[in-house]
Amino acid sequence: MRIKVLFIKPARVGGLHTLSEDFPGLSFAEKVFAKLQNGEGSLPEEKKLAENFLKEFRAKPSPYSHQDTPEKKPVSKKKQFAFLAPAKFFVSLRWALKNFIDYAKNPHKDDVFVVKPWHYVWDRAKRKARVLIGFEGFYNEIDLDENFVFFPLQYEPEAGTSVFSKFYTDQLWLIQQVARSLPIDFKIYVKEHPAMYGHRARRFYKELKKIPNLKLIRPTEWSFDLIKHSKLIVTITGTSGWEGVLMKKPAITFGDVFYNKLPMVKKCENINDLPYLIKEQVENFHHDEKILVDFLTAIYKESVDVDLGKLWDLEGGRIADRKTDELAPLVDLIAKKLNLNKISPKSFS
Repeated sequence: MRIKVLFIKPARVGGLHTLSEDFPGLSFAEKVFAKLQNGEGSLPEEKKLAENFLKEFRAKPSPYSHQDTPEKKPVSKKKQFAFLAPAKFFVSLRWALKNFIDYAKNPHKDDVFVVKPWHYVWDRAKRKARVLIGFEGFYNEIDLDENFVFFPLQYEPEAGTSVFSKFYTDQLWLIQQVARSLPIDFKIYVKEHPAMYGHRARRFYKELKKIPNLKLIRPTEWSFDLIKHSKLIVTITGTSGWEGVLMKKPAITFGDVFYNKLPMVKKCENINDLPYLIKEQVENFHHDEKILVDFLTAIYKESVDVDLGKLWDLEGGRIADRKTDELAPLVDLIAKKLNLNKISPKSFS
């Protein structure tokens, strides 16, 4: 219908958010990056911001989203069963009753996309049972002196694994292929996503533990320590690959993700090529600081500092009226891409 479509995306650089005309990439930033690589102009102010970000990130790494860290997610039995506390128990009970009432009133309850409330309760019960049994028997200790590649498990379901990874949607199968492709003196360190604690069936971890050169790392461990000491980051489309690049580490991806534009990252298009890609990245990797700074410079040029994720999460899924002033830079960026004048906060509050 010839309607312009823009995606609002986290730039994965602090609280920066940007716009893109395609979902996996950062189209506007990529155009600026291409010009910088061709020597067309310079952006001294944005370049300074990029260099400062790199310096600060390497000195003290921090995730772009603080909502998916081990500190924020319930990755322990104590946190998982905190809902049994008197104050939280009644909140949970009220929420469950609301789900049943809303379902009963829903005229489209037979729609396949409508979750049955008893399915929701059953799923929650299974998760709590898994946590109650525990996963301690599956975990291994970290040895930072041994050679290892880091494979962080990704959240499921999400577009990064189900849409933008083509044939590599089965993480268990993919980990098996990576393990078989490693040099004989290497281990593969696998760490669960903090938001997935208790969601996967125990048989998933049992199958992982059958892989002889694999170590399963506790989800409470800080990923940056593993990235820093790893020889290679292997991920489908995860942010850990980007964080590894920022820390001068080689990365291999299996899906469409914005940082594939960098030569330090190799995308595996054919699983038969994986052993050769791993060998190349481990033995012949070259970090190009100039290209990375140019890429970050382009991101700063096409982004605004609006922590949309934080605003959304803190308001429980909505952005309160008092937060509209903080959204003004993002609205102005959208207006710019649509060739409109700047819009004041009052006009969209």
